[in-house]
Amino acid sequence: AQARADHPQMDILCGVEMDYLGDCDDRQLTSADLEPFDLVLGSVHFVDAWPFDDPAQRDRWQEPGAPDAIWRRYVELWCQAAADRSLRFDVMSHPDLAKKFGYYPTFDLGPSYEAMAEAAREGGRMVEVNTSGSYYACAEMFPTPKLLEAFCRAGVPCTVGTDAHEPRYVARDIEAGYDLMRRAGYESVTVPGRGGARRSIALQ
Repeated sequence: AQARADHPQMDILCGVEMDYLGDCDDRQLTSADLEPFDLVLGSVHFVDAWPFDDPAQRDRWQEPGAPDAIWRRYVELWCQAAADRSLRFDVMSHPDLAKKFGYYPTFDLGPSYEAMAEAAREGGRMVEVNTSGSYYACAEMFPTPKLLEAFCRAGVPCTVGTDAHEPRYVARDIEAGYDLMRRAGYESVTVPGRGGARRSIALQ
């Protein structure tokens, strides 16, 4: 609110990131709890209560067969979150976060990408190109180009975020994010607004 008052020429949204926890969710959230927020980012950081992207708990990834099992469950949970219109997720953040530490399954992820794209389309979701992935072990933005191409083919709107965490990273690599969108087939970036509003800006 103070930022809006200080910079009336800018469109500043108040947002929150909210995890999808599946059957492990014990929160008693109501629409009133989310009312203060203009934008709700949906994300999956937990696989059956285990925070798979926590560096302090990454040893489980190295267990025999773990990447296959974790990726399958991650995709399942992500699709549930994206397709469920009863959940107030305006944007699905960093769609393939499971690659953060550079662990990948032995199976072809192509069908998983198509399922994720269909879930996002079914749920009327917007997805995000998240530039922070370039600074993790996976060394590429979220989502990977093939997943972003699947979103584009499915007609899923896409925006760009940097997952800044610090003010100096607010616009980090945002032009590279636009380039990734162009290469995936997008002709415009979707900008979220208050009250679920969306506007498109052509990618030049």
